[in-house]
Amino acid sequence: MTSNNSNEMITSSIDTTGNTNGAGDQPPVFDDKSSFAAAYERRLAEIEGVKPDELVTLNFDVHSAITTVLGVLPEVLSLRETMSTLEGLDQGQITGLEDYAEAAGRLQCPLTQRTRRPSARWLR
Repeated sequence: MTSNNSNEMITSSIDTTGNTNGAGDQPPVFDDKSSFAAAYERRLAEIEGVKPDELVTLNFDVHSAITTVLGVLPEVLSLRETMSTLEGLDQGQITGLEDYAEAAGRLQCPLTQRTRRPSARWLR
């Protein structure tokens, strides 16, 4: 990973384990025992079950979406009984909102860290 322009973003390809393919020294990957990691593990089979033709491109601020979902979650869950009368609404997805948001956060954080220009100490 090299850059000719000091303002360019430096990136490397990433897998969901936090490993990188590319430049030598990278910031250390820590052992994550958070609720976000646990949610990711609980939802991993579901995530991996999404077929490539079911994927869509979205353009939004993932961190803001996660924060919003987690912030309104108590109110959404308090409306679960009322929402159960809505035809076609998957109650399992409503129940899983916290897991979905936290799993997204678990996936997004390493991506965000790896796509930002590393500090000088990681460039040695």
